Amino acid sequence: MFGIMSTLRMYPLHRQYIPYIYSESLSPKQLCSRPKMSRQLDDIDEQLAILDAERESLLSMIQGLETRKQVLELEMINCQVESAQLEMIDNDLENIIHKVHSFSVVGDGLVSGNRNPHEAIRQSLQALYDTCIPQTQEDIISNVRGLEMELQDVLVQISEANETLRKVDELYEALD
Repeated sequence: MFGIMSTLRMYPLHRQYIPYIYSESLSPKQLCSRPKMSRQLDDIDEQLAILDAERESLLSMIQGLETRKQVLELEMINCQVESAQLEMIDNDLENIIHKVHSFSVVGDGLVSGNRNPHEAIRQSLQALYDTCIPQTQEDIISNVRGLEMELQDVLVQISEANETLRKVDELYEALD
């Protein structure tokens, strides 16, 4: 019986080395390339760590964007409430102007150089109505448009972050 067994019997001092060499399923060339494989595994581990950090960063960014989206939605609701309140003020002011106008009984008081105090009050209210209400409406409309644009930007950023996260997950799975 020649071969490994006879070699083991003939050289008992080498038994500890021979089983190690012959038990490997890798060829001698592969045994020489083990450091290369180890470096590749280290590189893959490093890439996985980078992807983990990127993934955590993206998740944090998405969470922040979702929070900003909720804040913008609440601000839009506040603008709608302000608009409804302005509409009520507008109606109340218009009713007051009509009531003052209907009470236009000739009086002798001097208000703003006008002999009729009711007419002076009506003119003051009308001036207030003509300047404040439209300006406030424009401000609210401008705020709503700004909020809508910012909300649209946030939604685009969330979409892009989710797409990047999907790609990171695919890379992670490919490396894993």
